[in-house]
Amino acid sequence: MKKILGILGILFLTVNFNSLANVNNNTEYMSDHLIVCNSVQDTLSCDSVTTTYLEQETRFKFGDDEPEVCTFNCPIAPVAPEPGSGGPTLSVDYIIVDAANGSVTRVKVERFANFGQSSFHATHVTPTSNDIAFGVLTYELEVKYLALLETLTFTQASEGAAFLNSSGQTLSDLGFTNPGATSADVNSVASCPTAYSWVSNDRPDPTLPSCRAFIQGQLDRMGAEAYDGRGFGAEFYDTLSDWGVELDLGFISAKVPEHGTFRMIFNNDDGSRLVLDIQIDGALLTADINMLHSRAASGESLATFDEDMTSGSGSQDISYHEANSIFGAFDCGPQLRTLGVHQTFRVEFLEFDDQGRPSRVRFVLLDQYDVNIEEIVCTNT
Repeated sequence: MKKILGILGILFLTVNFNSLANVNNNTEYMSDHLIVCNSVQDTLSCDSVTTTYLEQETRFKFGDDEPEVCTFNCPIAPVAPEPGSGGPTLSVDYIIVDAANGSVTRVKVERFANFGQSSFHATHVTPTSNDIAFGVLTYELEVKYLALLETLTFTQASEGAAFLNSSGQTLSDLGFTNPGATSADVNSVASCPTAYSWVSNDRPDPTLPSCRAFIQGQLDRMGAEAYDGRGFGAEFYDTLSDWGVELDLGFISAKVPEHGTFRMIFNNDDGSRLVLDIQIDGALLTADINMLHSRAASGESLATFDEDMTSGSGSQDISYHEANSIFGAFDCGPQLRTLGVHQTFRVEFLEFDDQGRPSRVRFVLLDQYDVNIEEIVCTNT
């Protein structure tokens, strides 16, 4: 397997390299600029990458021509030239790759000048064989990223049950282990019974590592195995390595998704959702919680939930495990509390006054019982 050495430094949204331009016949050539769209990891749609978009992108990146000084027989008003009238002063090639299917489009944008007034014209040109090969590799990487995301998205059906992905695999099926933890502890992610456990980093079982250390310990093995060409992450690592090398060698600049990260998701039985952003650094995988995409049991973002809980202004509609992670472990039990007494009487009229109104009555108690409510009382242990 090819090692990921220095390529991860280029895997961010916008990449710029030193210009490889050369000047010939007063035209500056800037090739090639990569744009990857329709990726599950990015919001850039290929429908938005129009010729107008590319013309504006070129103007933004390279600017207009430097104004020329006219001293003799100057035109009253500059007239934007047609392509080819005086030759372009700049030529930029863009390679647009649709990550959803690997299709490739190559567009040439040229800049024409007329006394400082620049116009930009985009035309479609035939993609090269290298363009097409890179499109295929990008699609392959996208497919393997989606497969990795599906593999690492787990759902827990009931409290204490094992987390399963869509293929019915547990964490231990994928080779995850944790020192001192049984396979049952690993598969139920016992140290993290709710998404907020990651934030509070509590330790519901004192014999196990804290929540963050528990999951990070499992990722350590995955990263080491994938880096060495073993385990379920190896194919993604290998394709990422190939893709990064081609990206580095083939393009002057690039707008690409962040393939140097992926996600691990736990849908807990209490309704909460833990979304971890996993950063790749060679054999090391570092997990950080995505507070905006993670959810509390109530359905609100974990960022909002944490702000409400720490400020004391939030709703008290929280799950049992969320309460544990905030306040600590509890010993809970039922308790009856008497709200009042319910009585039923029969009223007997014994005497009446001159106007026929009752003047003497008797109340006979027929029934009486306490009105109670059952409460769950919890004591911090």
